[in-house]
Amino acid sequence: AVTAGPDPLKKGVSVTTMPAVASPVPETASRRSRRLRLSPLERSRRRLFVPFVYPALVVYAAVMVAPTVFTLWISLNHWAGAGPMQWAGLSNYTRMFKDPVFRTSFVNTFWIVFGVSIGVFAIAFLLTMLMR
Repeated sequence: AVTAGPDPLKKGVSVTTMPAVASPVPETASRRSRRLRLSPLERSRRRLFVPFVYPALVVYAAVMVAPTVFTLWISLNHWAGAGPMQWAGLSNYTRMFKDPVFRTSFVNTFWIVFGVSIGVFAIAFLLTMLMR
């Protein structure tokens, strides 16, 4: 707090003001103190994090992400599975949603998934209540 002299509007009264911005605490000191406080076990865990996690991320990317991205790319092209691809854009999707067979199968799948889920939940809930 900074104390100024007497207020010119009020005789004999001091005015106390606060600085607008607090002085920043240097980040390097706090980082050093955090590093020094780590136990040897915690430091070894942090060192082993990367060698254990990165291979799993690489496998996940190879098995899940890459095929998904490739599938999305294929869906935007006309391709028979061999030979050159021809760019189709969203025409495959518009053709799919206009197809009555697709709409029927989509609605049937929707009812099966949600109907069975609600039925299983209801049966499990009733059995839970009966067993209590």
